[in-house]
Amino acid sequence: MLRRLSNPLHSIRGKLVISLLLFVIIPTLLIFWNFAYTSKEVIVREVNQANQELADRSAKSVNDVAMRMSKALFLLETDFQEYYGSGLSDWTEDYADYAKVHLLQRRMTTIRDLLLDSSAFLIYADYQGLAVSTLYSFDMKQNYPLLIGEDWYARGKQSGGFPQWILPFHLDPRIGSTGVGSEGGYFAMSRSLRDKSDFGAALIGVPVQSVFANVNNPGKDAYPLLLWDQQHALTDLQGEPVRTLTEPEVAELRQGVEAVKQLSYDGRTYMANVSSVTEIGVAVVSLIPQEDFLTQLNTKQNESILSILAVFLFSILVFVLLLIRFTKPIYSMLRSMKQVGTGDFQASVPVKGNDEIALLGNNFNRMVVRLRELLHRLETEQKQKEEAHFQALQAQINPHFLFNTLNSIKLMAMLSQTNRNVSDMITVLGKLLEFSMKMNQRFVTLGQEVEYLELYMSLQKIRYPDQIRIDVHVPPGLQELYVLKFSLQPLIENSIIHGGRMPLHITVDAEIADRQLQIVIRDNGNGIAEDKLAELQSKLVMSHAKYSGIGLSNVDRRIKLHFGPDFGIKLRNMPTGGLETLVLFPLRKEPPDDDEHLDRR
Repeated sequence: MLRRLSNPLHSIRGKLVISLLLFVIIPTLLIFWNFAYTSKEVIVREVNQANQELADRSAKSVNDVAMRMSKALFLLETDFQEYYGSGLSDWTEDYADYAKVHLLQRRMTTIRDLLLDSSAFLIYADYQGLAVSTLYSFDMKQNYPLLIGEDWYARGKQSGGFPQWILPFHLDPRIGSTGVGSEGGYFAMSRSLRDKSDFGAALIGVPVQSVFANVNNPGKDAYPLLLWDQQHALTDLQGEPVRTLTEPEVAELRQGVEAVKQLSYDGRTYMANVSSVTEIGVAVVSLIPQEDFLTQLNTKQNESILSILAVFLFSILVFVLLLIRFTKPIYSMLRSMKQVGTGDFQASVPVKGNDEIALLGNNFNRMVVRLRELLHRLETEQKQKEEAHFQALQAQINPHFLFNTLNSIKLMAMLSQTNRNVSDMITVLGKLLEFSMKMNQRFVTLGQEVEYLELYMSLQKIRYPDQIRIDVHVPPGLQELYVLKFSLQPLIENSIIHGGRMPLHITVDAEIADRQLQIVIRDNGNGIAEDKLAELQSKLVMSHAKYSGIGLSNVDRRIKLHFGPDFGIKLRNMPTGGLETLVLFPLRKEPPDDDEHLDRR
């Protein structure tokens, strides 16, 4: 049996380790893997949301700057309508007009400083030779021909008062400067100023880096922000074309803010978030390289998985070591059981502690001690049985001596011509003793049992002359069936002793019914009191009841012992008086082995 334990499924250690793997470690790893997978989606959504917020802030910043630029030109237009009109054409000769021009320049600077900052600029040029600006080193006379020749002037003049957004706008250094400089160009707007009709065009510009200063760090690690005309053109913040979008890419960017959008740019794949700038009709596109945060995320996940695996491996190692230590007494007990199974009852289990295994070891040791004691008792009983068998063999001398003595008495009685009954009784008694000595087996034929019964009744008729009559009806076909030896004589003797009346008539009938040999013994005696009969019946149905004597109980006990609880004796009082005894035997044409049908329950 111990060799079978080489299979892990046949070992308690293997079962516990496999159970730990199947029901603790593997489910935990699956849960962790599922969590890592779902957390990746959550992180992607969180990054997408954060990038969307960046795009919204960028769009809001651009929109805010555009609104302030529009407001600045609106204030400038209002000032012209209220204070200056269109009568400044003589500013080079008329001091009053020149003073108005100088005041206009100061008003433009004030508007710039209030709504924008010093890095921005405003330029105004009318249609009659006047040019005013907030730029440093601005020559109004010399710059006028340059200004009216630029593209912004033409677009503003033709705008009809509507804003014309320009990105990027590069300021001609011949015109002047803001004193700050802008390497990335300007975010500019031009439009015509109107009263009842157009009287000039104005340009306002803000450095591009100032527009996105609050939302984008221009360092080398900053993620790119692009501008999209919501059609197919994609430019950087300096207005330089980046690429032309395909229709699928346009459809991708037009998805809702919750969708995770992707865009290829500069040879890399980015997560793209779009936010519209309503004031100027474009959209800000904020890009985050997917490989950057996904690689970092995968690295963290791998580190976490390796850490979890290391913890689990360490836990399994500790668990196995503890398991070996805790189950060591069990395997020690298995070895001791194997020794006991081979007949070594000196084996014992070392017991340590007070747990369940220690209790099991103590019980096993006590069981082995009791087995040793039982074996000792069995050896003693076996010796006693052998001694009793020897004494029984020796006691067989006594019946032979008694039989020879009875024959001598019979011979003397016949020679002396004394009472003939004495000689007959001695003859019958001798035949009974001879039957007992010669028939050593436990089973005899029904014919032999009837022959013995007739010898016994011959003796009783001499004892009770003309008081007892017995009729035996056994069909010839049943006389060869085997029954238990000395099973009928005690029942006849019971009727004679306890019948309670003389003369006594006894009948013995044998038949086969229900696949059983049924022998019915009836007498015309007084029967048995009902309470006594019930007590006898209860004892007869108890296969393990202890009986004393050699009467009914003894016969019933021997029949049940050899043939089983379905056979034996049943008693009942007959309605006409007397007792009926039913004896049940199995149908046997051959003598059974001595121990074949012993009831060992």
